Amino acid sequence: MKSVSNKDLRVQDIPTDASNHKELIDFALTFNGYEAAGSREKCVEIGEAHKDDTLTDLRICLFYEARKNYWTGGYGPRGYDFDDETVLYINEVLEKIRRKVKNGDID
Repeated sequence: MKSVSNKDLRVQDIPTDASNHKELIDFALTFNGYEAAGSREKCVEIGEAHKDDTLTDLRICLFYEARKNYWTGGYGPRGYDFDDETVLYINEVLEKIRRKVKNGDID
């Protein structure tokens, strides 16, 4: 997957909602949350806390949800399946990312 920095992220690159799980996973993996957070442990901490102060925090959260889904066996017959609660959360994260990118708030 090609890496996309915050400064290179465009609104049209951001999925419109989490219902297309493959598209969402592909987008989430354009950002290495482990690297951005400084460690796997810090990535988990930010993801579990649902931090949303910065674009980086939001992208770490999205990356974390994608990785958590993979490691907990979320890959099913239709692809990466998220439960309804997670889909709602991811949609909120996507909207916050979209807003920050649109406003030029890239950290």
